[in-house]
Amino acid sequence: MGQAPFSASLPAQAELRFCVRPYDTDFMGIVNNLVYLRWFEDLRERLLDGVFPLKDMLACGKSLILYETHIRHLCPLTLGSEPLGKVWMEEVGRTLWKMRFEISDRGACCCEGWQKGCYYDLGRKRPAPFPPEFLKHFAQ
Repeated sequence: MGQAPFSASLPAQAELRFCVRPYDTDFMGIVNNLVYLRWFEDLRERLLDGVFPLKDMLACGKSLILYETHIRHLCPLTLGSEPLGKVWMEEVGRTLWKMRFEISDRGACCCEGWQKGCYYDLGRKRPAPFPPEFLKHFAQ
């Protein structure tokens, strides 16, 4: 897909271990598609917690707005799977961002995807420029 791999050389990335619960699976015992989206959100929040937590953004009257998600399933996860999620910032501009995600089980990539969005001024209801510290942290 031409994406940058998860790497220790990237300036900002995060990992999170997930547990597959019975309510995460469908009638065939496979993790439901919506669960992956929830895991993407958990990973995005984990990545930002170390840089600019959501509570701090909201205190400034700003937030990240998600406007596009792509997900590609490569193999099924089931009860007993040990999913490890990884996220990294692939692109960040003045107001726009793009993050990459990977969910693997025991070293095999089972799901990959990306999200795009913008930094948003909640009061003015329009995109806003990221703070310089945010941009500096994700500069590659």
